[in-house]
Amino acid sequence: MNFYIKQLLRILEKIPGLCLLQVANFGDVKILMLPKIGTRSIRNSLIRFHYGSATNISKSHAWHHITYHTRKSLNNELKSNEGKILVFLREPDKRIASCWRQKISVPESVIPYFIFYFPYLYPRMSYLKFVDRILKIPVPLMEKHFIPVSYLIGKLDLENLYLNRLEKLNDVLKELDPDGIFEHANSTQSTGNVKGSEVLEIKNSSVYIKDYALWQSTQPN
Repeated sequence: MNFYIKQLLRILEKIPGLCLLQVANFGDVKILMLPKIGTRSIRNSLIRFHYGSATNISKSHAWHHITYHTRKSLNNELKSNEGKILVFLREPDKRIASCWRQKISVPESVIPYFIFYFPYLYPRMSYLKFVDRILKIPVPLMEKHFIPVSYLIGKLDLENLYLNRLEKLNDVLKELDPDGIFEHANSTQSTGNVKGSEVLEIKNSSVYIKDYALWQSTQPN
């Protein structure tokens, strides 16, 4: 897929209800990229995997090795058994808190990140208000950064997905290139604290109950 088409898709996939999935291709190993679950680390590792230690390679080159899928097209790939597709999971409340810190509490641009939800969601709104409002959005119309992971992968052939916790991501990336150094690449600033009592808003919500079940299913024995 053309690089510039992928950049266009990066914009279009923010439209409510447009459910596109990104897959990072490491040869026979593929990783489903889910927002706020190690995507920056995965993109950085793609560059190292495909280009080695070359210093003249920009981060945008990672997109040459990321493919876009609808859930139907990804299911077809799963059924064809073309290598492994790994999925990493993060505790839902931590994922939502990270989304709020980076996209709302400390906005990266003067343009609201969730532009298609503005002014319903707006920069520097409180965590509790953010959570209260996203929980009122119908799940099929949620943006990819806070849509339940269980909804994104719920129609996929789970038997051919390999689920693991985010904490195991660096170990997997290290196996893909033993000479690489894969440190956690998330640059989310710490501004904006979320209190324990506020976390309960997500934990007590029926919207993310399946996400917690998926995450619990990856608990080491």
